[in-house]
Amino acid sequence: MSTNTRPTGDLKSAAPRRAGRRPKLGSKEIPPGISKDEIVQRAALLAQEEPFSEITIARLGRELGVAPALIHYFIGSRDNLLSLVINQALMERAETFPDFTDDWRFDLEALLRHTIKMQMRWKGITTYIASHNKYRLFQRVEQGEEDFGLVFFDRMGRILRASGLTPQQSAMAFHLLMLFTTAVANASVNRQEPALHKEYILGHLAKFPPTRYPGASFIGKAFTTIDSKKTIDQGLGLLIDSIEHIGAAPKRKAAAVLPTARGKGSKRL
Repeated sequence: MSTNTRPTGDLKSAAPRRAGRRPKLGSKEIPPGISKDEIVQRAALLAQEEPFSEITIARLGRELGVAPALIHYFIGSRDNLLSLVINQALMERAETFPDFTDDWRFDLEALLRHTIKMQMRWKGITTYIASHNKYRLFQRVEQGEEDFGLVFFDRMGRILRASGLTPQQSAMAFHLLMLFTTAVANASVNRQEPALHKEYILGHLAKFPPTRYPGASFIGKAFTTIDSKKTIDQGLGLLIDSIEHIGAAPKRKAAAVLPTARGKGSKRL
């Protein structure tokens, strides 16, 4: 696994710069194999399973058997480390994007399913993105490096443009789709799917007569059958159906609308 250092200019401009001052290691030289790439790879492996809050500079130093000052020398701040690791995950996603076809709906669903799959793989990053703003969209990269957050944003924009939506409608559609993919992946990563807690839910409902909480009694059993597959299949279907409906609608002076969750009235995009 390599880091996000894809040269786009000459070799001189693409060469990685040092992120900080050379640490004072006394008579010791930098240990063999310790590099920016090695540090990011180690952090990326941890981020596939652990929350990023637990991946500190000191932790990486212990993992690699070096002083934290050496990690800072190659990486710089912890913010830099976070963006590098997120970009690593985004690079892996970009390198396995589904191919474009002439069907925007097929392309959108394929890309979103692929995105959710990758979010479930990178558990620590998904948990971080679900509750933090920094680096959710774009990444901090140096000259000669690719921002794979921007690569994904561009790909989604191309697909939504092909759907017939206006720029304003496409922007809202993108936002709603990203909220959905992040939420469903985070629910899976953190075992929040109702089907995983069927015994507890039904047991709790059984403590009360159905007439006391008729709404809960009505929905409870069906609720416990919902897992990530059903959520993804039905959620994506509803969202993409709405996008197709709006894109095919005659253009009007007023903005196109999406139905509200309550089914009454509408909400402008």
